[in-house]
Amino acid sequence: MRKAKIGFMAFAIFLGVGGAFASKIKTRIDCNADTQYYLSGSTYFPAGLYGVQYYCYQVPLICTYYQPNPISQPNVYNPCVIGEYEPIR
Repeated sequence: MRKAKIGFMAFAIFLGVGGAFASKIKTRIDCNADTQYYLSGSTYFPAGLYGVQYYCYQVPLICTYYQPNPISQPNVYNPCVIGEYEPIR
């Protein structure tokens, strides 16, 4: 009985560690490959190409946003790049 209990505990630990790694990999997203948006007032606009149409200065603000799931949640935007949005003219 004691060996079975130790086996179940080892299996539970293995599942916990595996689940932690699986969720960490799943939540790691490279948002820079997605379309970037900037917030103006309460509306999001396409930011364009970084270095060509806009630049992000390093300050503790959110520069650009992206849509994690534009098909099923078209009005949800998550922060992507930290900095201050500055259009290049």
